[in-house]
Amino acid sequence: MVRNLYLKYKLKDLEMQVLTRFFLATNYKSDYIENFFGDGSRFGVQLKFSKEEFPLGTAGPLLLLKNELK
Repeated sequence: MVRNLYLKYKLKDLEMQVLTRFFLATNYKSDYIENFFGDGSRFGVQLKFSKEEFPLGTAGPLLLLKNELK
């Protein structure tokens, strides 16, 4: 819960800097994190999750987002 609150405040900070679209890489407790943040609309941002079903390494979550990133 403490980490979620920290991330919540960081998202608000970034939103104030005109950043509104974010990708979050999750693995452990990913359902909990996704349920807490949802699509990000209540925080004024847009969130998309990259959920690892099994550990993919340091850059692994980026592979899951390859069609989303330019």
